[in-house]
Amino acid sequence: MTNFFGSCTACTIGKLHNADLHTTSLSPPSTTVGQCIFFDFQLLTTPSVGGNTQAIIAIDDRSGFLSVLGSKSKVHHDVMIPIEQLIATTTPVVTKSQPSVPTPKLSADPSPLP
Repeated sequence: MTNFFGSCTACTIGKLHNADLHTTSLSPPSTTVGQCIFFDFQLLTTPSVGGNTQAIIAIDDRSGFLSVLGSKSKVHHDVMIPIEQLIATTTPVVTKSQPSVPTPKLSADPSPLP
């Protein structure tokens, strides 16, 4: 058939191996997990049991951790709920009782620290 119709366009494109298709980033790579998360939407063919109509595919730049999240729609509020949950599970929690960086005491400050 290829002799008669010629090569399939989709097959030709799929077989291309061109370095220009994958440009390298000009920004420095992430230094910590959760610093940069890429995500894309995929429409579900039928709503899930929970009522989700969108799948959010998220990948962490530093670790390469891949997550698939559910969203009821592409509306901002519906999308932010699962993304905030993902961020909460992948980044460390800093509380007031455990600061991430100890507060230094200045020698010129006569008052004691709380």
